[in-house]
Amino acid sequence: DTHGKAKAVLMDEKYLKKRERQLKKLRASLQHASDERDKNAIDEALARAERKQMSSALQDDIQRARDVLADMAEMQRLRDLSPLSEASSSTPSAEHGRKHLHSVTPTASPSSTSSGISKPPSLVIRPIATAGERAARRRKEY
Repeated sequence: DTHGKAKAVLMDEKYLKKRERQLKKLRASLQHASDERDKNAIDEALARAERKQMSSALQDDIQRARDVLADMAEMQRLRDLSPLSEASSSTPSAEHGRKHLHSVTPTASPSSTSSGISKPPSLVIRPIATAGERAARRRKEY
C-alpha cells in the first residue's frame, strides 16, 4: 500500500511540474504577444489559457493582454474616424492633415514621429468601460 501512495505522490509531482511548465510557457506567450501588440497571437494565447484552465493563474497577464486589445481597437477606431473629420474640413488643411497622417501611421515602434499619435492621454483614457463591457463590445464587432 505504501508503494501505491508513493506512486500517487510521484504522479502528482510530475503533473504539477508539467502544469508549471505549461503555465510559464503560456505566460511568456501572452506577454510576448502583448508586447508585440499582435492581435492574433493575443487571441490564441487567451484561448489556450482558457482551454488549459489556467485563466485564474494568469489573471494579470490576461488582463494586460485584454487591455492591449482594447487599446488597439480604440486606436483603430480613431484612425477610422480621423479621415472622415479631415475630409469634411477645408481642402488645404485636409491635404496637410493627410500628408501628416501618412508620415506618422507606418511607424509601429514608439519614436519621435509616432509620439504624436499616442501622446494625448484622452485617447487612451476615454473609454470608461469595464472589462466585461469591452469584451461584449468586441464580441459585437465580430
